[in-house]
Amino acid sequence: MFTLSPMTFFDDFMPSRERVLVISDSQYAKHKKSEAQKQIDVLQARADEYSKALATITSTIDGLKTEHGLLEPEIQAPN
Repeated sequence: MFTLSPMTFFDDFMPSRERVLVISDSQYAKHKKSEAQKQIDVLQARADEYSKALATITSTIDGLKTEHGLLEPEIQAPN
């Protein structure tokens, strides 16, 4: 038995939201390469920010150790 829902009536009048795009293998490969490069760029920028933050934090730690006499003495290797 077939039952109609209230939205079934509109199915014929409303275009489907799903789209299928057909492209060649080479175009798909270019697209995937482009998307990968974008992701790499974002990740590299994030890594650069983290590196800068690490340098700042390390510098602050070293400054505090120096200021408060908390630096450990350097051990020299025997000759």
